[in-house]
Amino acid sequence: MAGRGVGVRPIRSAGAVSLAACTLLAGCGSSSGAEAKVRATYSRLLHALASNDAATVCELMLPANQNQSRSALIAAAHRLATPSVAAEYKRYVTSTCPPAFRDEPQNMSGYYGLLRGSRLGAISINGPIATAAVTARNGRHESAIFLDAAGEWRLVIGVD
Repeated sequence: MAGRGVGVRPIRSAGAVSLAACTLLAGCGSSSGAEAKVRATYSRLLHALASNDAATVCELMLPANQNQSRSALIAAAHRLATPSVAAEYKRYVTSTCPPAFRDEPQNMSGYYGLLRGSRLGAISINGPIATAAVTARNGRHESAIFLDAAGEWRLVIGVD
């Protein structure tokens, strides 16, 4: 799956952790300031997972359909950039996501188990989409998609 965007699919058990492919390819171009923000988001996400901080985890991950197109992600980023939609999204995340982790703690540990020890490599940014090379702790190379939505870079995760 190298070269394709990969998101993390929601899980039912720690044993069912898997990567789900998002069929996106980001373009070229980057900004070192934006790259630093993507890296900071990833670092915050790993820290939040390690400390079981569901609210932060939910804030930094953005669910997207596995077959969502690049243009649909860009449209989502633009919608989330509007203050009213950003506020609505924040309310939604605050009310729904932490209980999902509280009620099914294996979800939090599954994501942490999947991402723990991974590191970001090169990052390519094209507008509100960033594609990052990810090296898992087992040496496997993947890519991750981040979306600049409502002023925050968020890891795009695949959903069924």
